[in-house]
Amino acid sequence: MKWSLCIALCLLVLPVSAGAQTEADRAFAQCGTIADARARLTCYDAVRDQSRATHWPEFNAAPAQPAPSTVARTPASPPPPRGKLISRVAQYSFSPHGQFTVVLDNGEIWRQLDSDDGVARFKHSGGNMVQISKGFWGSYDLKLNTANNVFKVTRLK
Repeated sequence: MKWSLCIALCLLVLPVSAGAQTEADRAFAQCGTIADARARLTCYDAVRDQSRATHWPEFNAAPAQPAPSTVARTPASPPPPRGKLISRVAQYSFSPHGQFTVVLDNGEIWRQLDSDDGVARFKHSGGNMVQISKGFWGSYDLKLNTANNVFKVTRLK
């Protein structure tokens, strides 16, 4: 009798959790069924833009201007939660596995996550710029030199 009650409760809860799926989640899943890679990417981009407009309106705001280098930031301060940190790269290095670590001109140190397999292309001459913004679930995204590649990073200092 106890088992049948447990099974009945599980069957009742299952449709409730499936109903909690958002419209964006359904649209995202639908994009995964598209066979053509270019059309699938276009679909994912459209769903991402729709989701940003709905759930993250701060991404629709104009990007913050880089802080002048004369303004002192404390090395322990995190990037603005609703904005973007734009800074020059003072130096960079690579791990044996190809992940990069950057030291910004404000003293902050950021490292590419081991799980991120993206390859960064730093300029050998001239300055490198990074833009760091808040990602999903407390993560941070880094863009290098206005490229479209997004690297997942963590702050070391």
